[in-house]
Amino acid sequence: MARKRKPITKNTPKQSLTEQEKQAATFFERTLYKDAITGYKNLLKIENRDEWTQKIAQAYLLQSLDMAKQKLYQNAIVSWEKYAQISDEQQAVEKYLIWLSYGKHYIKIARFSTNKTQILDKSVESWIHNLLAVALLAGEDKITTILTADNPVIAHYQMAKSALHAYCEQDRSALETSLKQIPFRSPYKDFRVILKGLVSMETDRDAAIILFNKIPDNSPYLSFVKLCQLQGLSEPEHLKFYARLGQHGRSFIQTSSGLNKVQITFLKKCQRLFTHYTDKQALEIVMKNRILLGQQRSDYFALSLLPFYPAGKHLVQSTVFMSVFDKQRLKTLVLEKEKNLCLIRNNWYRCLEILEEKNLSEEILTRALIMRHMINFMDKTDNDDINEIINLLSKSLELDPKDKACYLQLIEFLKKQNKTKELAIWLIKALQHYPDDVDILMLLVSESMKKRVFKKAVTFAKKVLKVDPINQQARHALINCHISHARKLINNDKYKLAEKELVLTETVEKGKQSNGLLSIIRGLLAFKTGDKKHCYSLVEQGLNLEKNDLCGHFRLTIEILNLGLSVATVSRSCPKLNKKYQAEKNDLIALASLIGSYHQENNIFINKAFENIKVIFKQSLIKKQSHFSADELENLCYSLNTFQNFEMLGFVANIALKVFSKKIIFNYYQVYSKCNGNIKNITDHDAYNLDRVLIDATDNGINDPRGVAKIRDLLIDYENNQSLSWINEENNDYDNHFPPIAKLFELGLDMGKFIKINHEVSEMNEQELFKFLFDGKNPSLIDTLKFKSHGEEKFQQLILEKILEKSGINKKNVKSLNLDALESILLGTE
Repeated sequence: MARKRKPITKNTPKQSLTEQEKQAATFFERTLYKDAITGYKNLLKIENRDEWTQKIAQAYLLQSLDMAKQKLYQNAIVSWEKYAQISDEQQAVEKYLIWLSYGKHYIKIARFSTNKTQILDKSVESWIHNLLAVALLAGEDKITTILTADNPVIAHYQMAKSALHAYCEQDRSALETSLKQIPFRSPYKDFRVILKGLVSMETDRDAAIILFNKIPDNSPYLSFVKLCQLQGLSEPEHLKFYARLGQHGRSFIQTSSGLNKVQITFLKKCQRLFTHYTDKQALEIVMKNRILLGQQRSDYFALSLLPFYPAGKHLVQSTVFMSVFDKQRLKTLVLEKEKNLCLIRNNWYRCLEILEEKNLSEEILTRALIMRHMINFMDKTDNDDINEIINLLSKSLELDPKDKACYLQLIEFLKKQNKTKELAIWLIKALQHYPDDVDILMLLVSESMKKRVFKKAVTFAKKVLKVDPINQQARHALINCHISHARKLINNDKYKLAEKELVLTETVEKGKQSNGLLSIIRGLLAFKTGDKKHCYSLVEQGLNLEKNDLCGHFRLTIEILNLGLSVATVSRSCPKLNKKYQAEKNDLIALASLIGSYHQENNIFINKAFENIKVIFKQSLIKKQSHFSADELENLCYSLNTFQNFEMLGFVANIALKVFSKKIIFNYYQVYSKCNGNIKNITDHDAYNLDRVLIDATDNGINDPRGVAKIRDLLIDYENNQSLSWINEENNDYDNHFPPIAKLFELGLDMGKFIKINHEVSEMNEQELFKFLFDGKNPSLIDTLKFKSHGEEKFQQLILEKILEKSGINKKNVKSLNLDALESILLGTE
């Protein structure tokens, strides 16, 4: 039995007037407006006070707003009208009118608009006129008995009605005449736009949509506009909207779209599917209506859906012809959905073989796309896989040479593998197809600068600026080219030509970023020619143009080294850095940025130049450590790590850990600096501590994703290195039985890959093991029996041979190895 609600205590004669007022006020504050209204009404029976009357009015108003939030619009209307009877303020009039429109109380709205005591805002008055115009067009004729003849809703109605009649009769001339008669500020102005859009829809849908989009969001015509936009049901979202319409809305779409009975029946069957459907329902209804929907499109849909609903294969095969390629592709896509990484690659290769055998010109693009798709399932960190990726991308571009993204991807992998010859070839090919592409040209600039072919780099950079004059990266590259060329000429004692390059730099340079550098190089050029006095003034000028003394003297030192000069000798002719100088936080950040720019140029003197300012850097950082944020210290660590200054990296990481102990990326940098970037030097103690850091971070909810990723990768590398060390230690006991394990690495064994494949094999059943031996293909019954006849021991050895083959060792080399004793060690590495 439901528990009865405890009734709220009502006022009794025993309560004093003060107590009753206090109780009514409490109800009001707790938003119990119904009880507050009752309480204040009871008070008014005892004594008539204006403040209580106003409280009742406020309660009715707030109650109406509260009900509207709950979408109880009829109740909200009643409550607001009671408020309006009591109060002269008439707040929330616009909301009241909107609630009336939701309930289609057009008569009330019309009467409200004619009430001369109501002073309405012009925008509200215009909205009311538009709303009543829509209602009148929809058949609400009673409005005409309330509104006067001079009201624009009535005055312009016949014009709009004539235009609508002309549209229905398809009389374009009469329609144009009627539309021109509707005034610009008429409540039917949006209707005029809609009729123009409907006419355009017949010949130019895009033009019609542009017209429909001119209707403002607050227009009462908006619902009708949305119906008009649905004509043709061209978008999936249109179908969903159609499915939610009532009978009148659907009838309008069906008629205006010119649908026949067969199409209408089909839409009726599909109505539920438009909002929610299963793959099975979608496939069945498409296959049953292939003729209506178009056979080619239906078949394409069916073949696209099968990987997600393999059970529908029999339904599709009974209707759609599936080629050998279609079946193989379907099988491979199912494997993708199941994330069966062992078999995906081989199955895609089988798809390519089928297409290559057919050798049809129309399948060339399909082959290229498959090759590009295959790289999604390859290890981007494994050298063998990267080489295979390069091969696939190269072949795909030979088939389909117009794919910029593919060129960029291939170039990136070639750079990663240091394949300079192939990189040069593919850069030229990319340029041939995309001669004015900024991304391709900037790659050519970068590669030309690496090869120190500065004239070519300048040509490409200028071409970029011709295409994109405000490209700062190209402008900066052009400046660097001229300066780098000037350095090269100075080193070759070609001073006049070097000065010409520096002049060219000035013409390109528009900011002050490299002004200090130019003066410093000119000063060093003066030193080379024996003009030490001029050297001092030019270098001083350059140092003053730098962001701070630390950056200036770092730049000076590295440029002295770039020009093959002695730092100690040249420094005698240059201004000195004050040893008591204290750099500010921004100075240290600017220095990190400057070092980063030299690192991008692959400068080899960064660490040597840093030695000259190391002491000041340390002292400044200790003094200013509390001024740095965690991100700023992390950026400093990143900068020091890029040029492998492990001493300073450890120094900054230790300071950062004192200030930001919860930022675990500093634990990574601390350990990485201790081992000098070499995994082999990590101690067990440090590895254990890093493991604890990860556990504590998880337990305490510390959010440092970069730190977590860095530490995990470091620990994985550490564990892999430990596995290799263990194998090499055990290797000595088996020297008489098989070649040393080190020999396997010489033959190309990738131990990380071996461990991964070995783990996958250990999870396979007998059938999967046979498929593994046959590279993903199902062996025949004869082959299976033949393998089983060799016995379990031989079968295991064949598995091991296949694992080694897939881990990088050539098949011939695998067959030449004596694996009897090796098996117990390798298969135990996991």
